[in-house]
Order: sequence, then structure tokens, then C-alpha cells
Amino acid sequence: LVDFLKVFPASTHSLNIHTTQMHSSSDSVERIAYEFCEDCAKHSVVYAETRSNPFHTKEYGLGAEEFMEAVCKGLERGQRDFGVTVRQILCFLSTQPGW
Repeated sequence: LVDFLKVFPASTHSLNIHTTQMHSSSDSVERIAYEFCEDCAKHSVVYAETRSNPFHTKEYGLGAEEFMEAVCKGLERGQRDFGVTVRQILCFLSTQPGW
């Protein structure tokens, strides 16, 4: 498995959204999620999981609910268009009860 995974670029292992520009627009987040599905299909990946903490997006002007809706929309469209299955793992911190 380790040798098998070496053939994939690091960007196909996870959906990482780190820059302010990407966080600040739901259209950008949706596009990134969609392109994640496209990248998976290009590399013959049929099942993938993404992980995110939607509450860190507040500091960039995009609420958690808006972020998650954009990710879901992009992944749903990407799964349909590229024939891949993608599931999400959401990260929550027990030290943040307001979440």
C-alpha cells in the first residue's frame, strides 16, 4: 500500500484549503471540492475521504455552515460528473463548546 500511494501527488491525498482567498468565497470552496473529485478520477481513485474543520473558516469571513454547504455542493457535483465516491470527516474540538 505504501508503494502504491507513492504514485499519487500529495494534493490528491486530502482536500486542504489554507489560504484566505480560498476561504473567503463559497464559490472557491465549491470549485476546490469539485476539482478534488476530478483529481481523484484522473488518478483512478474510486473512493476518497476529505477532512476539515469548518469552524476555522470564520476568521476568513466564511461561516461554518456556508463552508460546509459549498464543500457538499462541490463534492456532490464532482462525484456525479467523475464517478468517484467521496466522504467527509469533520473535525470538532471538545474544548470549543460553542461549536
